[in-house]
Amino acid sequence: MTLLPPPQLVRPFDGMSSAGVLAAGGGPAVLRWAVKSAGPDVVAGLAIPFGVGDYIGRVFDAQTDVGELLGLPLLFEHGHDPAIKAIGEITDWAKLEEGIWIQGELAKRHDYIERIKRMLREGRLSFSSATSRLAAVAGADSERKASWPIQEISLTRQPANARAAVYRL
Repeated sequence: MTLLPPPQLVRPFDGMSSAGVLAAGGGPAVLRWAVKSAGPDVVAGLAIPFGVGDYIGRVFDAQTDVGELLGLPLLFEHGHDPAIKAIGEITDWAKLEEGIWIQGELAKRHDYIERIKRMLREGRLSFSSATSRLAAVAGADSERKASWPIQEISLTRQPANARAAVYRL
């Protein structure tokens, strides 16, 4: 499977003008983008944006150690809904200038997959990463994370970082 292009190479979602913006936690507004093609069961996007704090104040950069992401579970809302849990897995990833870009494949036979695809088409889901509190290590300043060994990536309606966008296929 080929890693999809980063956001600067793709077009806005259908029905959403490029002026459609999200306020990024007191920072500058950012555009939401999308990409089409490779198949209906693949999602890709910027899971961990670099250089902009999330609403909790965590900041990630190119030096943040995220561990290996290949094969990690793709969850819905961090698995808080016991009926949904894992909806796929991470199939590729790359560290780019903008942040950690991931690609994941949705489980084709999952009971909730059509509902999740509809939310993706409507632009209602973003990426969010999670690790254990014991595994996260602060950098020189308390907000920057030196180590954030990711244990799962979720599709969520309420991302901690507004720039962590899903770019659907």
